[in-house]
Amino acid sequence: MQIKLNTLEQGKIENTLEISGIPKEQQENLSEIVRKIGNAINQDNNDIKKIYRKESKGSASQKRHSSVVVLTLREGCRDKWLEAAKACSLSPRVIGKDGEGRIHLREALTPATAYLLWKTKSELKDTNLVQFVWCKRGNILIRKSENDKIFAIRSESDVEKWVTALKNKA
Repeated sequence: MQIKLNTLEQGKIENTLEISGIPKEQQENLSEIVRKIGNAINQDNNDIKKIYRKESKGSASQKRHSSVVVLTLREGCRDKWLEAAKACSLSPRVIGKDGEGRIHLREALTPATAYLLWKTKSELKDTNLVQFVWCKRGNILIRKSENDKIFAIRSESDVEKWVTALKNKA
């Protein structure tokens, strides 16, 4: 039941992207910042329906560096923006700021999906049990090595099952 509920919640944000690496400033113009990013990756800024900044919990310095700009796009545009962003390296210079960091575009995830992705990475990838862990369209996927079959992770019990199975093989 919980898996189905999270799938429905993830579906509600399927046209949403998160942009990290944009330092927060007083009197910032998010529309202008996102317009510059859209131009840098050759995407139509008319695809954007809504922009806002999602604040993170923590100290003021953590908030400044970890806040995320969220944009909702017209239906079907998210994947175009993601593919275009992968093709180039975005830095704060793209938006007229100094800095050495990177600006990343990623699909928005529900808190439950984000937690499950983190747990999967920390228990399977960081321990070298699998080589690849990624999320695509709200689905967490794993692959043991380059040419192996792809498997979906839908719950914490799936992670535990894979950890046990892969440790027993080793």
